[in-house]
Formats: sequence, C-alpha cells, structure tokens
Amino acid sequence: MATVAGCVVVCNFVIGRIQEVRRRKVEQEVATGQIRSSLPRVFAAIVRPHRECLARKRRILVKREANGTLVLTRWLGELSHFYKTTVLPELHAHFLTVGHPDLVVRLADEAAFLDWFLTSDPLHWRAEDFASGQPEPDMGPIEFEAWCRRALSRSDWNARIAPAGAAQAATILAERDGVTMAVQCRLSAQPVGTKAVQEVLTARRLYQRQIAVVVSNEGFMPLARSMAQAEGVCLLHHSELDGIAPEELVGAATPRRPAAFEVQVEEDALDASTRGKAVRVFGRR
Repeated sequence: MATVAGCVVVCNFVIGRIQEVRRRKVEQEVATGQIRSSLPRVFAAIVRPHRECLARKRRILVKREANGTLVLTRWLGELSHFYKTTVLPELHAHFLTVGHPDLVVRLADEAAFLDWFLTSDPLHWRAEDFASGQPEPDMGPIEFEAWCRRALSRSDWNARIAPAGAAQAATILAERDGVTMAVQCRLSAQPVGTKAVQEVLTARRLYQRQIAVVVSNEGFMPLARSMAQAEGVCLLHHSELDGIAPEELVGAATPRRPAAFEVQVEEDALDASTRGKAVRVFGRR
C-alpha cells in the first residue's frame, strides 16, 4: 500500500509539474502576443519626446562620401546607445505588468530595432512628415525647397513656390498678417555666398515684397553676411523657419549700411561653374 501511495504522490507531482509548465507556456504565448503586437506603438511613444534631439544628431552624424554613399556608422552607434540607455528601460517599465520581462528584450531584438527605427512612420524621418526636424541627408534642392515651403505653412504663412523663370530670383513667395516676403532656398554643402543674396534682392524688387530672406542648411560667408546686413536681407538656417513670425523678420530686414561704403566686385569662389560675381560691402577706414 505504501508503494502504491508513493506512486500516486509521484504521479500527481509529475502531472502537476506538467500542468504548470503548460500553464506557463500559455501565459508566455499570451504575453508574447501582447508584446509583439504593441511594440511598434510603444516604441513610437518612447521615441517621440526625443525625436528633435535625435534628428539634430542624425544630421551631424550621417555623412556622405564623394560617390554619394551615405555613411551611417556613427548614426547607428548613436541609435544603439539610445536604445540601450533609454528605450530598453522604458520598455521594461511599460511591460512590467506582463510578468515576463525577459521577453521584452528578446522580442525587441526580433523586431530588428535599428531597421524599425530607420524606416518606421511614427518617427517621421521623412521631411514631409517631420514637423520640426531636419531635412533628409539625401534630399535634393527641389525637395529642400518643398520642405521650406511646408515649414513656413506650418508657421501660418501662405507660402507657394514662385513661378518658373525670373532668373530663378526666388523660390518661395509667402505672406502673413500683411507682411510679404521673397525666399531664396539654398541647399549647400558649404557656406552660402553673395550670389544668393543678390538673387533674393532681385526677387524682392521683382515681386514687390517687403522682406527678402535666404534660407540654407549651412551657414553664410562673411561677404554674404555683410551684404545682407547692408541691404536688409534676412539670413536664416532652415531650422529657424519652424514658428517664425513676421515681427521677427521685419526688424532684421532693416538695412544697416556703414556711414560710408563702397562696392568691390570680385570672383565668387563658391560658384566656379558660372564664374559669377560676388559683391563685397565694407566701410571706409
């Protein structure tokens, strides 16, 4: 009898263990489904508060080789660091109630985090969707022009692409609160020279605009800054377009010429293809 009783106890124990394993397996399958189905939404929610900072870093870290190939090594390293230090801890906190924190890391890895990060719509890396971020590294001049127009539209400007012709004097015409402006958009790999300032001055006269603006993804040469100051042209980085108001531009558009100045024409090194002329404005000593 003792032997039979012992066998019954052992059998019950084994059956109990099997049932426990099955129960845990079912729970894990349920948890896996919950995590896998909600990962994209949770990822997007975690990343959203950081996307402007990440966009700035992306612009700095993504480089282009001479043959046009994008170099993503440093950017992917930054994403990996962000994932480990910010995303994973928040994922653990979000899925704490699921009861299987080990699943979070495994399923996140299965989700190919970096690939998702680079292509997912919730991150709005594309210029037409990303409201206050940076233009795409592989964006062309026409796309950059469209990006600038959308940025102005988001800031309540009535912005439109200028008609073709007119010596390409302006790329965007915009109005808001009775203030009108002509905008020259310059996507460049180096600081912008005086040619852009000259062209937008032509546009201001041609379209009878109150304000002339040059927008670039890069900075501006000293000569361009001097001419812009003397002629009342606003020079902006593209990131300044988001939220820009007319009153911010009106004051900056007031010409501030030296008491005495002269104009010297010299070769524009920034536009060797056209051998255009640059204009230098400087005060007399």
